[in-house]
Amino acid sequence: MSGAVDAVTDGARTERIAGGSALLTRMTGGGCSLGAVVAACVAAADGPDAAFAGTIAAHAVYAAASERAAAVATGPGSFAVAFLDALAGVDAVDVSAPERFAKEVPA
Repeated sequence: MSGAVDAVTDGARTERIAGGSALLTRMTGGGCSLGAVVAACVAAADGPDAAFAGTIAAHAVYAAASERAAAVATGPGSFAVAFLDALAGVDAVDVSAPERFAKEVPA
């Protein structure tokens, strides 16, 4: 579930990822591109929790990129372009900030 705080669950665990920009809701293709980022992160993840970990990582990448883009955008059009640039520049520091993650809770 996406919103001000995204919730990712595998049915047994739930992780909440904070952040992002409301401008994502005004950008055509935002949900579709999140699906592509999730697929890429899941494919890159390893181990028995790859799907869960990759999905969490994707949401963190998306939140960080949208925050970067919103900081320079003047509206939804410039946000869309800035968001693509920001996706290319997100790094581990952007996605691993402790405030990005809420405590894991049972589903």
